[in-house]
Amino acid sequence: MRDGTDKTIWNYSEDGELKETLEYIFDENDNTSHIIYQGKGRTEEEGFEGKKDYDEVGKKYFPEFDFYWKG
Repeated sequence: MRDGTDKTIWNYSEDGELKETLEYIFDENDNTSHIIYQGKGRTEEEGFEGKKDYDEVGKKYFPEFDFYWKG
């Protein structure tokens, strides 16, 4: 990633098989965000100005989950 760019990836697996992915990319230099969701037989992309909280982004695509930092 170039300086000023932050990328977060969510992976959802069942029984070791990857089912869905979600990428959230925020570019601090031009204050824009980009979301790419892949799962359930489709791909969705969304772009917007500004930054959203990671849990807000995650809940949009995975509303049934609680989010926490892995580490």
